[in-house]
Amino acid sequence: MKDEGATGPNKERQEAPHAHWIGVTPGNLFAFVADLGLDEIMMYRFDANKGSLVPHEPAFATLDPGAGPRHIAIHPNGRFVYAVNELKSTVTVFSSAAQKKNQPYLVLKQQVSLLPQTFPDGTMRRKSPCILMASSCMRRTGVTTASLSSP
Repeated sequence: MKDEGATGPNKERQEAPHAHWIGVTPGNLFAFVADLGLDEIMMYRFDANKGSLVPHEPAFATLDPGAGPRHIAIHPNGRFVYAVNELKSTVTVFSSAAQKKNQPYLVLKQQVSLLPQTFPDGTMRRKSPCILMASSCMRRTGVTTASLSSP
């Protein structure tokens, strides 16, 4: 797996592709990769038996320029994906729709600011279906709890 493409506008932090996190969807059918350098979430079909990743079509979801996605949380039902964006201190909420059976693509639903409260390690915890706790390592003041649109 090699990420390639145009990097984000923050030349100090986005000088090259910079995968920060990878995780699989419920059922282990797909893998998502948060790339801070490209401002993208890459999507791959995942074969657990072979241990292989094959680029999905579409291959990625684009975030705001300079967002810098660092971590992703996938809702247990697989229908929502949350990206914490380190450089802009935001959370991007996507719905995961299906082109064909079991073939997700990400649709932007909501952007939520993490400011003024953030936390150093950039982790996220889902508190309830409509409340997300997230943090950003760019600001070191605490954890943000964001109310999200209803699913």
